[in-house]
Amino acid sequence: MNLLSKLGAAVVVVAAVVGCGGPADKAGGSQTPDPVTLTLATPVIEESQPFVEEVGRVSGNSIHLDLLSRPSTDFTEAELIRSVEAGEVDLAVVPARAWHARGIKDFDALSAPMAVDSLTLEQQVLASDVAADMLTSVSAIGLAGIGILPGPMRKPVGITRKLLGPADFRGARIGLSASEVGMRALQALGATPVTSTLGGAPLERMDGLEYQVTGIQGAQYDNVARTITANVSLWARPLVIVANSKKLGAGQVDMLRSAARAAVRSTTELQRKTEIESASVLCRRGKLQFITAGGAQLQQLRAAFAPVNSWLQQDAKTKSHLERIQALRAQLPATAASNVMSCAGSQPPVATAASKLDGVYETSFTKAELAASPLLYDAGEINDDNWGDLTLTIKEGQVALSKRGGGTDTGTCTVRGDTVLLTFSGSGETFGFRWNLYRDTLTLRRDESLGPGPTPFLVKPWRRAG
Repeated sequence: MNLLSKLGAAVVVVAAVVGCGGPADKAGGSQTPDPVTLTLATPVIEESQPFVEEVGRVSGNSIHLDLLSRPSTDFTEAELIRSVEAGEVDLAVVPARAWHARGIKDFDALSAPMAVDSLTLEQQVLASDVAADMLTSVSAIGLAGIGILPGPMRKPVGITRKLLGPADFRGARIGLSASEVGMRALQALGATPVTSTLGGAPLERMDGLEYQVTGIQGAQYDNVARTITANVSLWARPLVIVANSKKLGAGQVDMLRSAARAAVRSTTELQRKTEIESASVLCRRGKLQFITAGGAQLQQLRAAFAPVNSWLQQDAKTKSHLERIQALRAQLPATAASNVMSCAGSQPPVATAASKLDGVYETSFTKAELAASPLLYDAGEINDDNWGDLTLTIKEGQVALSKRGGGTDTGTCTVRGDTVLLTFSGSGETFGFRWNLYRDTLTLRRDESLGPGPTPFLVKPWRRAG
C-alpha cells in the first residue's frame, strides 16, 4: 500500500473567489451578490492551484472556480479544447503542445527543442508580452485567451540506454505525449516517437521517453527507467488557460487574466519545489541515476534540432516568438553547474538494529473516522488506501505497512530517542513522528520538524499484536 503524505495528497475541487460590490438596496446600502461559479477542466489539478488562489484574491471572491479533473488517460487534450469550445465547461487548462493539432501554431515556440530550457527562462517568457501575443490566437475559434502558466521541463529518460547525445537516440523508441513539434524533434535525432499518455501508462518496448522528473517519481517509472539526463531540457510543458468568451463577461475575463499573470511566479515556484522534492524521492529510492551530457553532446543536440527550428520559422509569428525568446535568454546568467539535479550528498536514512519499537502493531478505523480527524492535512488524504485494518511491522531497522485486502509497502525504520523516521520504498518518502509505547499501545504524534506525518498513522493508537 502507499499512504499519502501531505505533499503527495491529491488536490480536490477547489473554490477560489470573492466579490465585487452589489446593487444598492432600498435603504441606500449595498448587497454582496452571490459568487459566480465557473467550471475549469484541467489535467493537472495541483499545477492549477496557484491560478485558483489568484482568482480568489484578484476577484475578491466574486468568482468561484470548480476544478474538474480531466486526466489525459481518459480525456484527451483535444477533447479539453472541444469541451470549452462547446460550452460544456467555462474554462480549460490545455498543454501548449496540443494547439498545433487544432490548427493554432502560435504556441509552437514554447515547445521548440531546447528553446525554453529552464524554469527561470520560462517564467521570463510567460511574464512578457510574448505570452500575451500568443493568447490572441485562440479568438479565431471563439475562445478568450486567459494566460499561460509555467510547466515542468521535459528531460530525456533512458530505459535501455543512456540518452546523452544524438547518437544515443538513433534507432531508439522514445515515448512522448502527443505533439507535432515533439515528434519532429525526436525524428530529427533519428529516434522513433511512440505516442503515449504516460502518467502511469506501461512503457513496454520503449528505449526511453521525454518526461518531467515529477512524473517519473509519481508514476514510479524508476522501476523501469535507469537514467535522467539532468542538464538537458528537451522542451517545456506550459499550460494555456482559455475560456468560452460567450459565457463570460468582459469584467470576468479581465479579472481572470490578471489572476493568470499574477500566478506565473507562484506556479514557477511550485514547479521548482516539486521538482526538487521528486528528485530527492528518486535519489532515496536509488533505482536510477541523474547523468549529465557533455558540452560536445549539448552542441550536437542543438545542431540536430536545426531542421525542426527551420520548419518552425516558416511561420512568421513563430519565428518572431523564437527570436524574442532568444533575446530573453541572452539576458539571463548561465545556469550554474550546482543547479543541475544530482543525487550527490543524498543518503537514505541509516537503518537501526533492534529497538524498543520492534514488534507488530495493528490499528483499525473507518473512512468516516479518518475524515473526522482534526489532524487531517486535507481532503486528499481521504482515499481508500488510507483507512481500514492496518498493520505496522518494525524489526531490526526495517518497516512494513500493510492493509487487509490491500498491498504492502516496505522500507527502513530509524529510531532515535523518542523520534522515529519511516522511509518507504514504494513512495520514496520519509515520514517522521514522535512516539510513545505504554503497555503495548503505540501512540504516534506528528512533529513537522521531522517531516510529514500522514494522518492515517495518527487516527487511533496502534496495539501490539506480536
